[in-house]
Amino acid sequence: MRPLFQILFVCSGNICRSPMAEGYFRALIPRRLKDKVRIISAGTLGILGRPASLETIEVMHERSIDIIEHRSQGVTKNLTDKSNIIFAMAYDHYKILRDYFPDRKKDIYLLRSFNKNKPSRQDSIPDPIGLDFETYLHCRDTIEEEMKRITPHIIKLIDDYYAADKSA
Repeated sequence: MRPLFQILFVCSGNICRSPMAEGYFRALIPRRLKDKVRIISAGTLGILGRPASLETIEVMHERSIDIIEHRSQGVTKNLTDKSNIIFAMAYDHYKILRDYFPDRKKDIYLLRSFNKNKPSRQDSIPDPIGLDFETYLHCRDTIEEEMKRITPHIIKLIDDYYAADKSA
């Protein structure tokens, strides 16, 4: 039996953007796949054990997505090695991940470029940390739009992953 299909979302501190993406994907994944997928997030800054920011929790709560139990973690080789697909929230994260984990380059994507175009700085989702509530709302809405866009593609990847197991 194959290990769980693991999806990793990465931002800077793992307290705003990547917890939003993780929370959205958990909400969007079909029930039939919930026991087959591990959805996690991490940050390039290596901050450990911090909850999502209060603003992040609040904007997600407005969408009935509860991330209050989230605790930050740093991105590690172990996390990337176990992940089937890795999504960076900003171009700088994308570059860091590809530089630090060159053997995983084919599995690392900039979220807003996935299945669209070549990654560029313009596709970065700006960090809302320390900014006004409207900025958090905009960040959430951007991530929500992207999660809805990519979810069908990710579901196909997950289905293909498990179908390969059946054909072996």
